[in-house]
Amino acid sequence: MNRFTILLLALFVCVPLVGQAQWEFEHVMPVDSAHAANAVTHGIAVDPDGYVWTHRFFNWTQWVSPAGDTLAVDGLWVISPDGTTVDTIFAVELGDGTILPLQGGRGIRADHEGNILAAYGYRLFRFDYQTGDVLDIYEHPNELALTTPGVDAQGNIYIGTVLAEAPVRVYDADFNFIMPAVTPTGISRTLEVTQDGLTLFYLAPHENAVLKYTREDEFDVFPEVPDTILQGVKVTSAMVNRATGHLWVSAGDNTIVPDPPFEPFTWYGYDIENDEIVGSFTWFNIENSWRKVEDGVIVPAEPWEDGAHGPWPRAIAFDDEGTAAYVGHWTYAVIPAIQKFTYTEEVVVDLPESNWNFVSAFPDEETEEWQHSAHGAAVDDEGKVWVGPYYSTLFVPTEGDTIRRNPVYVFNADGTPADFSPVYEGEINGEIVRFGPVTGMNRDHEGNILVAIHGTRPLADGSTWDASTAHIVRVNAETGEFMDIGDVTYMRTETAAQAPNRPAVTEDGFIGVSFVFPGSPIVILDPDFEMVQTVTEDGKDGFSRTFEISADGRYLYNPSTTLFTTVYYSEFGVLGEYEIVDTTLGMWLDPGAVSRDPVDDNILWMTATGIGNNPIPEDNPYYNHSSKVFAFDLTTGEIVDYAESPGDFRIPRALA
Repeated sequence: MNRFTILLLALFVCVPLVGQAQWEFEHVMPVDSAHAANAVTHGIAVDPDGYVWTHRFFNWTQWVSPAGDTLAVDGLWVISPDGTTVDTIFAVELGDGTILPLQGGRGIRADHEGNILAAYGYRLFRFDYQTGDVLDIYEHPNELALTTPGVDAQGNIYIGTVLAEAPVRVYDADFNFIMPAVTPTGISRTLEVTQDGLTLFYLAPHENAVLKYTREDEFDVFPEVPDTILQGVKVTSAMVNRATGHLWVSAGDNTIVPDPPFEPFTWYGYDIENDEIVGSFTWFNIENSWRKVEDGVIVPAEPWEDGAHGPWPRAIAFDDEGTAAYVGHWTYAVIPAIQKFTYTEEVVVDLPESNWNFVSAFPDEETEEWQHSAHGAAVDDEGKVWVGPYYSTLFVPTEGDTIRRNPVYVFNADGTPADFSPVYEGEINGEIVRFGPVTGMNRDHEGNILVAIHGTRPLADGSTWDASTAHIVRVNAETGEFMDIGDVTYMRTETAAQAPNRPAVTEDGFIGVSFVFPGSPIVILDPDFEMVQTVTEDGKDGFSRTFEISADGRYLYNPSTTLFTTVYYSEFGVLGEYEIVDTTLGMWLDPGAVSRDPVDDNILWMTATGIGNNPIPEDNPYYNHSSKVFAFDLTTGEIVDYAESPGDFRIPRALA
C-alpha cells in the first residue's frame, strides 16, 4: 500500500550512509569459454591499453614452423579488454633465424613501461606490448625454471626459480645483474616487490604465510630474516595492485588448504602499511568448478569429493587503474580458466541536516478503495492532491452493471475528496475516453493535470484492457473534465505499446516523455501534444519509471536501472539537439520518482529505490533508505537536503 506524505519545514538529525567497496565477477576471458587460452592458465598480465596477456603451462597446441616442422607449443595470447578478440604468438624468431617456440609458460608480469615479461622454462622474454615484437631474452645462468618475476617502478627485475636451488636475483631494466636478493625456502610459483623496490615478498606455499623482506634503501641488501605476514595462506599467485599499493595473494585450494580465517579459491587484498585485509573475491561459480577422472574420462564432481579437484590459483593481474582484476587457475579439468572481476568504489554519502519533518499520511483517513498502487501524483494551483493508481478497481454505479476502472482520486488540501473525485473517464472531441493503468502524472504550465496512461479500458464493462496504445491526457484542474489528449504510442511488442513515464513539463508548456523499457525513445512534444523531436533515436539505456526536464528545457533527467540518472543537455532547449553530459548524478539511488524543486530549478528531488520491485541490496550505500527523498544540487551533484517518512520498505513511484 502506497501512502502519501506531507512534509513541513523542521529540523532533522543527519544520518551518514556508508556503502561497502566490493569486487564483482564480470565475465570469463576470453568470452569464448572453449577457446584454447581458457585452460591451465599459468600467467596473466595487463598492458597499458587494457589488453590481457596470458599463457598456459602445457604445450597443447600443434604449431607448424616456417621450416615446416610441427611443434607442440604453449603460446602467448593477447585478449581485448572485453574478451572478444584474441591474438596469438607461438614462437620467437631470433636475428640469426633461430626459432624459439614458446613452451611451458611459468608466469607473466608487465614491466615499468607496460611491456610484457613472460617466463617460459628458464627463459624470460620481454615483448613490446604495442607490436608483439621481442625486445629482450633472459636465460637463467643455471637453466632453472622461473617463477613469475617482480618489477619495481625503476624497472628493476626480480627473478626467482620454482625449485629452491638458487637465490632470487635482482637485475636492472636492461638485465644487468645487480645482486642476489633472498634465499629460497621451497617450491614457489611467484614473487612480488613493492614499487619502491624496498620490500620483496617471497611466496612459497609450504611457508603457510608470506615472507616479507624489507631493506632501508635501494643500495642496501635485503635482510636474511624476514617478517611473516598473512599467516595461514598458501600462495601460488600474487601481485601488488600498483594503483593502491595493496598486495593481493591467493590463499590456497583443495590440495593446499589455507588455515582459517582464509578460504580456498579466494584472493585477498592486504594493506601493507596498515597490516590489514582490505578486500577479497572468490572464484565465481566455485560450486560447479569441480572435476574428477572416472574411467579415464573427466566428469563433474561435488565440492570436496574424494578425488575431485577445484580450480588451483596460478595467476592474477590488475589493470593500470586498479579497478579490473583478472585471475586464472591451472587445473586441467576445469574450464574456462580466466575470470575478470571489477571493483566498485567505496561510496560514503554524508547527509546534511534535514529541513523537513514527517507530519502525517495523506489523507489521514485510510480509504481502502484508493490506498494502493499509486503510480502518479500532482498538486494543482489550489493545493489539491491528484493521485493515480496503476491497478484498476471495481466500481458499482448507481445504475447499470459493475465496471472495472482506473480512477484518479483528487483530494482538497485538507484531505477531503474534491467534489468531482474520482476521475476515470471524460469526453474529448465527442468521444468518451476511459483511463487505462496510470503510469505518471504532473501539473502542466497552466496548472492543469497531465495523466500518462498505458492504454485505455473499453466503455462496456471495462474488464479488458487495451494495452496497444499510450496517451497523455490533460485534465482541467478545476472541474476534472478532460481537455485534450496526446498519442504517444510506440510499440514494444506486436500487441503492447511502450508504457509512458511521468510527463515532464517546461515553464512554457513543452512536454518530455520517456518510457519504461530500455530501447524505448525519449520524445519532446509541444503544448498541443504535437511532436517536436525524438531525443534518443537508438533508444535509452535501462528501465525507468520517471522523468524530468528543467524549466527552460535545456536539461533532461532520466533515472534508470543503470543506477544513475542520465543527464541530457541542449544549448537551445527543446528545439536543439540533446547530448549526454553526465552519468553520475544520483549514483546508486535507483530512483522511481523525481521532481524538480518548484522554487529552485537547480534542485532535483529523487527517491531512493522505485524502479524495481525490491529493496536496495545491502551492498548499496542507500540500503534501507527507501523512505528518504533526496535533494540534489545540480551544479555540484551533492545532496543538500532530504526528507524522511516512517514505515517499512516501500516502492516510491510518485513525487510532487
